[in-house]
Amino acid sequence: MELLASGERLVVDMEEWITKSSGRGSITLGVDSEEWVTDPSPIASWSVFLGLTSYAEVVPRLFAWADVGIHPETYDEADYEQYEAECVFYDNEGDRIVRELFDEWRSSRPVKGLRPYANAMDEVDFWRLELTLNDLGKAFLTIDGFATRGNRQLTL
Repeated sequence: MELLASGERLVVDMEEWITKSSGRGSITLGVDSEEWVTDPSPIASWSVFLGLTSYAEVVPRLFAWADVGIHPETYDEADYEQYEAECVFYDNEGDRIVRELFDEWRSSRPVKGLRPYANAMDEVDFWRLELTLNDLGKAFLTIDGFATRGNRQLTL
């Protein structure tokens, strides 16, 4: 919470084994340096068994102190790769032929909200979600600051 309050970007990377009814997966919390050449710097990682409930439903509850949304850069890149796979072709001379413009293709897709950005061999979904501090998180930091700094009314 303090990292978010200081202006850092936090992301949650997840691998969800979609063929397992246990909800088996892993979660890594990391700091996004906003550099395209580096992955987020991990802070903590967990193995999880979240049951049959969708990760899109469970993850916001795990981080109740934050609003959870997709990581725009990751999903933009994944969407563009999918667009190229579906709509860009090359003729015999190697000339690029575009069946549909990216913005038109993207607006016709019904995918919205929290979702995986990639899948490996119909076994594992990959997610990258971004956290932003919500009112609960801000309130917690205010109370924590009051309780632990200055003229404390509460002790550790």
